[in-house]
Order: sequence, then structure tokens, then C-alpha cells
Amino acid sequence: LRRMALHRNLARVTISYRESKEASKKGRCPVCCSPTEELHNLTLDDKKVELGFKCTKCPYWTGPRRRVPVRYTFSMVGSIVQSNKKKGKYAQWKFA
Repeated sequence: LRRMALHRNLARVTISYRESKEASKKGRCPVCCSPTEELHNLTLDDKKVELGFKCTKCPYWTGPRRRVPVRYTFSMVGSIVQSNKKKGKYAQWKFA
């Protein structure tokens, strides 16, 4: 479901992560299974420094330590869903 929502722009996906103790490595993205590419920086004396990896299709990135997706939040794109408001004296409580 999350891969289809990301690739077809059906919903906006917000992802919460946690950092693990493992070092990050190149491979497949844990969110959408696309390949990842290396993030690097050049120092003043022209040496490459590896910063981490980022996905080629979704907003996932990881630093020196691996980031693991924990929670996915989906929100609709381009439409507003009206909520059914309850009327009455005790409308704010769930049992009403």
C-alpha cells in the first residue's frame, strides 16, 4: 500500500524513523524498495567523505547509522473529507 501511494502520488506519506546501532549500507530502500545512492561531500583537500545514502524515488535518507522506518502516516492529496459532527449536549464524548 505504501509503495503504491508513493509511486502514484495517491497520498502524502509522512514517515517516522528510529536510528539503529548498525552502520548504514547501500542497497534497497526500506520504504519503497527502490535502489539507494550514496551521499558524499568533498573536503578542502579533495577527499570524498561518505555521509550516508538516499533513495532515488522517495524522501528516505540515512546517515552513518541506519534509520529504520517505524510509523507511516497517510494523508489525502487534493481532497477534503467532511467530518460528521455530532450535535447535542454530550457530543464531545465518544459514547454520545
